[in-house]
Amino acid sequence: TGKNTLDRYRVMYDGNMSNEAAPTDDARYAEGDVIVPASGANLTKRVQKVFPHLLGTDESGRDYAIRVIVGTRISLLVGIIAAVVVVIIGVLYGAISGYFGGKVDLVMMRIVDIIYSLPDTLIIILLSVAFKDLFTSGPMAETVAKLGGVGLVSILIVFALLYWVGMARLVRGQVLSLREQEFVLAAQACDAPAFWIIRKHMLPNCISVIFISAALQIPSAIFTESFLSYLGIGVSIPMPSLGSLASDYRGQM
Repeated sequence: TGKNTLDRYRVMYDGNMSNEAAPTDDARYAEGDVIVPASGANLTKRVQKVFPHLLGTDESGRDYAIRVIVGTRISLLVGIIAAVVVVIIGVLYGAISGYFGGKVDLVMMRIVDIIYSLPDTLIIILLSVAFKDLFTSGPMAETVAKLGGVGLVSILIVFALLYWVGMARLVRGQVLSLREQEFVLAAQACDAPAFWIIRKHMLPNCISVIFISAALQIPSAIFTESFLSYLGIGVSIPMPSLGSLASDYRGQM
């Protein structure tokens, strides 16, 4: 039935842990069972399974090791999502700008220059303030809370708005050099559609640059999220991240 003898559990008395010896009979208990002593005392005992706290626990009894694992998972998830967003937006933008060139390239690159000049940290703070009322009391409040709070949603939105410009410039440079190659001129001479040429000829030859830039984007996004969570404007309590954990426990260093 999956039950174990009491000696593999700790018994809790009014919130204080003690290691009580197992009863003499062959009674078996499951985790969460409530036991009343045979002596008839009013004190009840609650069985709680012993877990090895590798890094200890905090003042609330939460295990440090588990919180570090969960925080690392959240930080990695933010980095991967940011990399995917950067690849999708930056590759499409840069490929279109580089292939068509001329006035199209001029206008699109000036937009990139403007975005480059925007301070990302300031925009995250402004978005957190702007979205606070919308995402804490509106119909999306529950979904935003599950995602990590208004701060984390603001970080993801800023990644989608600002962080793709580096990828766009790299892809644009590759496409500008590939546009003069013979196989592209041959496809244009055969009256192939522009987006077919970009998809079949341009992007496959840019794949190495795309992978390298996306891989570099992951640690950059993790650092940004951890830094903002350390300041208290990233992942919201009780969801942990590497930055919020460092902020909570820096006094114990």
